[in-house]
Amino acid sequence: MDNHRLALWCWLRHLTPDNKVDILHMDEHYDCLMSRHEEWVAALPRDIGSLSLEEYLKFSWQGHSETCPLFRFDNYFSLFMERYKDKIGNVYISTHRDGDRPTFEFHEFSILESMSYLNTRCSRINHNKAIVNIDIDYFTETGFDDPFRIVSNKFLQELGGILGKGLQNGSIQCFTVALSPEFTGSWEIAEYIAGEIFRAADVPFSLPKENMPTSGLT
Repeated sequence: MDNHRLALWCWLRHLTPDNKVDILHMDEHYDCLMSRHEEWVAALPRDIGSLSLEEYLKFSWQGHSETCPLFRFDNYFSLFMERYKDKIGNVYISTHRDGDRPTFEFHEFSILESMSYLNTRCSRINHNKAIVNIDIDYFTETGFDDPFRIVSNKFLQELGGILGKGLQNGSIQCFTVALSPEFTGSWEIAEYIAGEIFRAADVPFSLPKENMPTSGLT
């Protein structure tokens, strides 16, 4: 996806009544904006999972002066955990520690700890299945004159190989990826990094150039 606004909707396609799943969130940001959290929670529909994708995108709440989309790229994670925490086992988060820290219980990982966790999980040593949520901005730094990657091609290929193994053997229940070009520095950087990961995972990946979005907050 362009940015992570759609992740919550995707995850709900893969939750089951009987089994809990773990979550690994690898992202520059926590994606748990809390400024209007109580108001957003109060506005949640009773059954988010019954919404079509179009209904989900259009679902709104009344702000102070205007009607705004309820599900945002910076609040979807905290809204998901507020409503569906009973379906989640453990939450593992690896970020640049940017944004509001989650108020729910979680384990904080470094980038190498995340890789170790994924390798263990995708080797089926842990019996719980997992949702893996990756934002490409996790692998970049944009705070200087020119944005740049903070990981090597080798790292991306190793990560993709691990993810591919987990997708193939079913230990990954759902895998969501946000390109986030506004936070990676450009579409070119975002697409290149994602392409390295997907190729190593043996998952098809391409973007239609003629329809390339101009806005990244979807």
